[in-house]
Amino acid sequence: MSFTYDPSTDSGKVRLLISDTQDTNHIFEDTEIAAFLEVNDDPRLAAAMALESIAVSEVLLLKVITTQNLSTHGEKMGRILLELAVSLRTRVDQDYAFDWAEMVTNSSSEIDRIYKQFLRGADI
Repeated sequence: MSFTYDPSTDSGKVRLLISDTQDTNHIFEDTEIAAFLEVNDDPRLAAAMALESIAVSEVLLLKVITTQNLSTHGEKMGRILLELAVSLRTRVDQDYAFDWAEMVTNSSSEIDRIYKQFLRGADI
């Protein structure tokens, strides 16, 4: 059972996006985060997949439970987590759409495009 959190790494970015940053009571093991990243090369997409995984667990485990003055509603929590996952996926799609919209017609515009990608933090 291993847990590491370094927001400068892709695994750390995934943990940051899903709020799994504390060693005590962490949600995912390092190997699980690595598996999300193996399937998705963008940490935001890996985080979306992790949120979807949490959402499924919430719905399956919690369902609707009421005891004394406390109640949980797994379906509502799952819906919120899925909305977050959709939001992350949408942001990634918008980034890729912008990349495709850039036209490179000569070496000067190619240098400009690479510079803009660098500023956005995209892989060059």
